Amino acid sequence: MRIFLIAVGVVIAALVAIAAFVPPTGQIRTEVEIAAPPVAVWAVLTSTADYRNWNPFIKSADGQFAVGNTVAMEMETPGGTPLSITPTIVVLDPQKELRWQGSLFLPRLFDGEHYFILEATETGTRLIHGEDFKGLLIPVARGIIEDASLGFEQMNEALKTRVEATGPFS
Repeated sequence: MRIFLIAVGVVIAALVAIAAFVPPTGQIRTEVEIAAPPVAVWAVLTSTADYRNWNPFIKSADGQFAVGNTVAMEMETPGGTPLSITPTIVVLDPQKELRWQGSLFLPRLFDGEHYFILEATETGTRLIHGEDFKGLLIPVARGIIEDASLGFEQMNEALKTRVEATGPFS
């Protein structure tokens, strides 16, 4: 048994070392137009205690969005894949950008940088919502990434509905 565990450890270490040089990548990028100013979109997006009331993708988020903080999140893709993550907030530019980074299992196996970019438009806000993935497990995780993409779209629509219901805006 000990030899088996050592062999597994060596294989994992080799995969992580390979991933450091040539990590496979993947990407999700979605957009939605919201008929509300960035300040209104930001208020709903960063109110983590309220996620359970409107967010079909990120079911809960426990923690404060502040650079360097970790936030415990419970997610569920439309394909029914529940996922618990504790990403670290890496960018927090109020009313403009929110980013976090996290890993599944071990770093460099399945890493992601999730982002929300808010752009003011003549009619409200363009929300760009996406994630950049890298790591050795990306080729075998295509189904999870496709399900997550649908989850992003559902979250965008739910955010739009929630924010626009708080209007009117002038």
